[in-house]
Amino acid sequence: MALVAFAPRFVGLPPHLSPTCCWPGSRRLRVAVVRNPFRRLASFFANVWLPNRGPGRSLGTWAAFGPWVVQLWRWRSERQRRCRLGGTGAPGSDARVLPGVPPAAEFLNAWFWHHLRPQVEAIRSPQLLPEAELCESLGGANGSRAGAAPGAPLHLLRVEDLGADLGRLERTLCTEFAHCARLPPFPRTNEAGASAPAAPPAAALWGAAAVRHAVDLYRADFDGLGYGREPSEARPLPSAPSVLRL
Repeated sequence: MALVAFAPRFVGLPPHLSPTCCWPGSRRLRVAVVRNPFRRLASFFANVWLPNRGPGRSLGTWAAFGPWVVQLWRWRSERQRRCRLGGTGAPGSDARVLPGVPPAAEFLNAWFWHHLRPQVEAIRSPQLLPEAELCESLGGANGSRAGAAPGAPLHLLRVEDLGADLGRLERTLCTEFAHCARLPPFPRTNEAGASAPAAPPAAALWGAAAVRHAVDLYRADFDGLGYGREPSEARPLPSAPSVLRL
């Protein structure tokens, strides 16, 4: 009965057109919707972290955003160290490397990292990562996992520059696929963000240490997606690539 209520929203496709089973097929234009890493971190902090921490808990206010970014970098570094020593990277006590922060099970885990890991890595390996596979992700050695077809370019739609990227995509569809119709408007719905606490201005939010650690965490995204390393400038660089080649 529950499925019947949602039936009008379902769109059926014949098997040979299913994007989940025919991803390596030819004559398909692959597209990736991506976002500025600085904005991603601030959005996650506002929508996921703050509501579950509150001002009375450690790292529960915007004033703690910078230290939180640094702790995220330390969390990843500690997991990488455990992986190199032959562990699984699974959570344990972080009292030594994260002073004053709750244990890793409360701070971060594989679920959090699945949402926070670099977008270039997520495109290469879109599966939800169980704890046992955390080392493969943190080590960056998961490029062979199922994802987009190797070597296939993905046309980038950057949230901060949708108009230009959609126009470029329309021209590509027209010249390469003879599909010269206008694309429908891109949805601009953010239900979670409607009630999220507004972030301070970038200049006040991002200290030097937070910027340095964020750039190190998301170097693949800054390089591959065409974003600059200045938090106050969310739009991609003028030299940003239009496609991502895996």
